[in-house]
Amino acid sequence: MLTSQNFWSGKKVLLTGHTGFKGAWMGLLLKMLGAKVTGVSLPAVGSRNLYSELPKEIWFKEFFVDIRHQGNLTEAVITANPEIILHFAAQASVLESYRDPVMTWETNVKGTQNLLETFGSLKEPVSALFVTTDKVYRNNDDGRNFRESDPLGGVDPYSASKAAAELVINSYSKGIYANRLEIR
Repeated sequence: MLTSQNFWSGKKVLLTGHTGFKGAWMGLLLKMLGAKVTGVSLPAVGSRNLYSELPKEIWFKEFFVDIRHQGNLTEAVITANPEIILHFAAQASVLESYRDPVMTWETNVKGTQNLLETFGSLKEPVSALFVTTDKVYRNNDDGRNFRESDPLGGVDPYSASKAAAELVINSYSKGIYANRLEIR
């Protein structure tokens, strides 16, 4: 914990999806570790959510932008000038993905690509962590735990779009930004 606290202390961290459940928890943890956290998200839905319960002082800055809109996202990222980017933003509901598959694909694939595109606009190198789900793996219902070497798959729009986002991330880290970017 002390090593982590020393590492995060004073670091400028950009956190996408900061109004979501996992993003709000991550923001709180990072603030406790001394990071300067800039949140980038859609506004929180409703009043009964973790984000709304947290003190606003957690956030060094906040930008309420849709990651599907490249210009707004790029402006927020450039303004934040982060050292580290944690990408949590996603349309994460399987049921919602059936109701609105286009929005799901745009958010999870194009939103991820838009974030990757912002890296080319930054003056300084940035470290990035892209958070995903076990739903990216093809599920053969064989009862075993998934491994990172398992094939990507997914039938529902949420799972398939998250698997596609993994391919976009790989394309940028190994192709477009090869030798300039390391993504975890």
